[in-house]
Amino acid sequence: MKKIIFEKESTKRISSFATQKGINFHLIPPCAPHMGGIWEARVKSMKFHLCRVVGNAKLTFEEFYTLLCQVEAVLNSRPLCPLSNDPDNLQVLTPGHFLIGTSLLALSDCSSTDLSSNRLSRWSHVQQMVQRLWKCWSHDYVHRLQQRNKWKDIQPNAKIGDVVLLKEDNLPPLAWKRAVISDIHTGRDRLTRVVTLRTAKGTLKRPVTKICMFPKVD
Repeated sequence: MKKIIFEKESTKRISSFATQKGINFHLIPPCAPHMGGIWEARVKSMKFHLCRVVGNAKLTFEEFYTLLCQVEAVLNSRPLCPLSNDPDNLQVLTPGHFLIGTSLLALSDCSSTDLSSNRLSRWSHVQQMVQRLWKCWSHDYVHRLQQRNKWKDIQPNAKIGDVVLLKEDNLPPLAWKRAVISDIHTGRDRLTRVVTLRTAKGTLKRPVTKICMFPKVD
């Protein structure tokens, strides 16, 4: 990144390409993170959970660097929208696709969130922090996706073929459970409150309170 920014030849090539494509860069002024909008809100949310998880723990530089790298992977693993309109495709777009071209993965590990930190090795202590941060932040993110207005306002019904995110407890870090709606079950008022879902491991029924719809892109 430094090489691209500070080398004159790289700067000239970028400027030439941007001019040909009609690209204009609009940067926020220094010392004005409140003008950053949605990405600064994500940074604020992650700092909040990171402070709660780390607390007064004393970490070495290597431990803290490892923790931040894993926290970055957690943040960039969040699903944004389905990758295609194909109902058989459960893949979703994540910020990781813009960084490495595919979704980010993590090695599965035993949960240590309920263990006392003085019983753990230094590595396990760092992993415990990651797991606790994942639990707090993913719950907060899913809750925001699942916000519902006052019940007197009718919301759009779920549709067959929609890719949704399942609200599941005790998932390991970077694991987002996705499914496709294969059937809907409406009441007498023609509102859908229960759906049948097709996942990678079979079919199941869930109430609509346990699924998160992705934002519709027109």
